[in-house]
Amino acid sequence: DFSEYKNSKIYFQMFDVLIREKVPNRDHFLIDNDIPASSYRRCRTIEQNVGRDIINKLANLLNLKTNTDEEIDQLEKFANKVYYQMTYKIYKSFEEDIEYIKKLLDENNILFPILELLLLFLYMNQNKAVNKIVDENYELFKKVKKYNIFFNGNINELYELVVIYFTGANKEELYLKTYDNAIAYTILSAQAYNRGDYIACLYFSNKAKEISEKEGNIRRIIRLNRNIMICLLHIGNYEECYELASRQILILESLDIEDSALELAQKVLVVSSIGCGKYDRVIELLDNESQLNLTEVTCLMIAHYNTNKKEYELLVKDGFDYIKTDTEKLNYLNNLNYFLKKKDKKYLIKLETKLIMAPLQKIFKKMLES
Repeated sequence: DFSEYKNSKIYFQMFDVLIREKVPNRDHFLIDNDIPASSYRRCRTIEQNVGRDIINKLANLLNLKTNTDEEIDQLEKFANKVYYQMTYKIYKSFEEDIEYIKKLLDENNILFPILELLLLFLYMNQNKAVNKIVDENYELFKKVKKYNIFFNGNINELYELVVIYFTGANKEELYLKTYDNAIAYTILSAQAYNRGDYIACLYFSNKAKEISEKEGNIRRIIRLNRNIMICLLHIGNYEECYELASRQILILESLDIEDSALELAQKVLVVSSIGCGKYDRVIELLDNESQLNLTEVTCLMIAHYNTNKKEYELLVKDGFDYIKTDTEKLNYLNNLNYFLKKKDKKYLIKLETKLIMAPLQKIFKKMLES
C-alpha cells in the first residue's frame, strides 16, 4: 500500500537520513535554505499543508524527482507485480523489471529507498549462490538499511525478508520467529543448507512447503522439494527421499518440465534407491540408458555388484566406453571397482570427487559397515 507516500509526513523520515549524511547539523541546513526548523519538526509528526511545500523544496535542493499520485499508484502496481512474480517464481519480465527500477533510480526518484529495496528483492531471486548474491549486493543492502524507518506496512514486510536474506545466518533470534510467508522460510532453509545444517534446512523447507501448498504455489514447491530431497540424502533418510523423488518426477513430467530440476530428481531417485537397497530398481532405471553421468554409473555398478557378479564383471570390462576416455573418471571407476570388491576403507579417500553427488560418500561408508 503506497497511499501513505501520497502525503508528506513520511518523507521527513527519509530527509532526516539524507540531511544527516550531508551536514552535521540539520537545523542549520534548514535555516540556511529558508526552511523553518520548527515547521520541519511539526511536519515530521503531523500531516500539514506546509509539509508538501517543504518536501518539494528539499527535493529541489537535493535534486530528487517527486511523483504525482498517479505515478505513485503505478509504482504500487509495479511493486505488487514484482512481489507476486517472485513469490510464484515467474521470471518472464525479470530483466525488464530490473532495468525499469534502474531507470527510475537514474532519474533520482524520491522513492529511491523503496526502489532499491525492490532491486535487492529481485537480486535475491537470481539463479546464483546465496553467498555470491550477498557479496555482490551487500553495499546496497547497507544503504537500504539506513532508510528502514521510511518503509511502511507491507513494504516493511518486504524489508524484513531482505534483512533475513542478508543477515539471517548471523542472527539467531530470526530463527525463533514465526513467519506467515513462504519466502522467509525459503531463505532460512537456503542459509541452513549453506552451513551444512541439513536438519534445520529440512525444518524451514517444510515450513515453506506447507504455506506454498495452501497457496497452490507449484513452482516454489518444486524448488523446495529439491532442497528436501538433498537434505534427506545427506542425513541418510533414503526411503523418504525415494518416495519424494518419485513424486517430484511425476510432478515435473506432468507439467512437461524437462530441465535441471528433472535431471536432479532422477539422480536423487537412483542414489536413494541405492541407499535403501532397491538395486533392481536402479538396474531398471539405468541399464538401457546410453549415456550416464558418473553418479548414475556409480549406482549402476553398485546395483549390479549386489545382484549379479557376472553381469557386474561384463559391465566393468565392456561398459562405459564414453567415460573411460576421461583419465580422471577412469581412475575413479577403477578405485570404485577395488572398493566394491575389497571393502577397504583406504579407497574411500580415492572416491572423493565433485563429479558425483556428495551423499554417495555416506553410502560408501555404510557399505563398509554392512
